[in-house]
Amino acid sequence: MSRHHFMWADDSGGVQGAVLDLEAGCIQWFDQPGCACGEDEQFQSLSDFMAQGSVYLSPPPEVVAEIRGLVAAHLSQ
Repeated sequence: MSRHHFMWADDSGGVQGAVLDLEAGCIQWFDQPGCACGEDEQFQSLSDFMAQGSVYLSPPPEVVAEIRGLVAAHLSQ
């Protein structure tokens, strides 16, 4: 499976999320998905995420750890 979806509550009571696409080599970050707020998505390469963590949102540590594990396993293949 090359796509993994993550969602979590943010500090304002809203929702944030990410789609990890291993085949495309990127993570798509969503801030308040489904709202008409304008620019609510950003893309980050897997190598950038591994070097810096999320530069767009602040996912919970367990989400970061799970994404890191999936990316590390993918990159080691």
